[in-house]
Parts: sequence; structure tokens; C-alpha cells
Amino acid sequence: KKYAHETQTTPMAARGLVLETVAASRPGRLAVKKDAICTVLEQNADFYLCAAGGAKGYLHKDKVTVAKSFLPTANYEATSADELSLTSGTRVYGFHEEEEWWYGVSQNGNKGYFPSTFVKEEAPAKIPMAKPGTPNPNAPLPLPVKKPPPVPGKRPSATPPAPPQRNTQALQNAGGRNPVIRSAEKKPEVSIPVSVPSGGGARA
Repeated sequence: KKYAHETQTTPMAARGLVLETVAASRPGRLAVKKDAICTVLEQNADFYLCAAGGAKGYLHKDKVTVAKSFLPTANYEATSADELSLTSGTRVYGFHEEEEWWYGVSQNGNKGYFPSTFVKEEAPAKIPMAKPGTPNPNAPLPLPVKKPPPVPGKRPSATPPAPPQRNTQALQNAGGRNPVIRSAEKKPEVSIPVSVPSGGGARA
């Protein structure tokens, strides 16, 4: 990746070297390969928010080495394929030092070694802290809700059947009364007159 041309007057951006391949194990994490170069945007206690390859996400701090920033004091022409050429006044980043050489990255994204005698170190880039309320990339993920297992031999309760509808037409034909109740009503009792014979007084 080619970065914007940075000189002594350009605001410094923090660069990071990924130390090992990292998979995006959860939402918000950044998936990157070993030796990838990322831009460090902000930090919290345990993570850097990084951008690389057009993606942005969190990387644990033990997976990233933040580079030191240098300004070349003179031009230097690389003498081998694993070296970087330097241009006076154009910023370069170094990740680790080996004797009198730094391993780093140039403005055009090339990685390699450059002599420490041709550069001077700048003040380290300030990596802002994450704002309050920023999601915590290390927060535990919510556990899925488990449904209770079905009880063996127990069927789920079925919906009760709807009650039968009343036949209003049959009720109207029966005079508005229930025909079953009407047929069960008692019939009026009929009184039978009893005749008493005349002269039926008491015997002497």
C-alpha cells in the first residue's frame, strides 16, 4: 500500500507491523497476515484500532509492533534488494533495529533495511485513546438462548376446539324457546269430578 507523501511538516501517522497472522475471531476484529503494515488509529488498554487492506478493526497489542518515525538527513541509494532508498526530509518508519540498520517501511509501502546513520528519530506519534462508549472488542459474546429439551412421552398441548355455534333458525321455529326444554315441560293436570250417592248418611 502506498501512503500519502509525508514530509517533516506532515502530521505523523502511527504505523504498525503485524507480528503474526491474525484471524477475525469475532465481530470488530481485524484479519491480517504476518508482516502486514497497518495504520494505528486509536487504542484502549489492550487493543489497537488498526486499518489495513481497506478494512478496519481491532488487533491485540501483543500482535503489533508500533513503528518509530525517522526523517532522513541525507539521500541514500539502496545497494541490495532488501534495502530501502532514502530521500532527505521524507519520513520513513522503523520497526526494529539490527546493529546499525533499521528494518522498516518506506512511503511507497516497500519494506527493507536502511542505515541508522542516515536518519534522525522523531518524537513518537500520539495514538489517541478510544472515546468513552466505544465498544469493547474484548467483551464476552452473548451466549445463545437454549430451549429446554422436550419431555419424553409428553405431547404438546393442542389448541382446544371451538364451541359449536347455536342454530338460531331452529330456535325461532320453536317460538324462541329451546325445543328440548319445551318437550320436557309438565302437562297441566286434569281434575276428574267424583259423584257422591244421595242419602248416603250414616247408619243408625
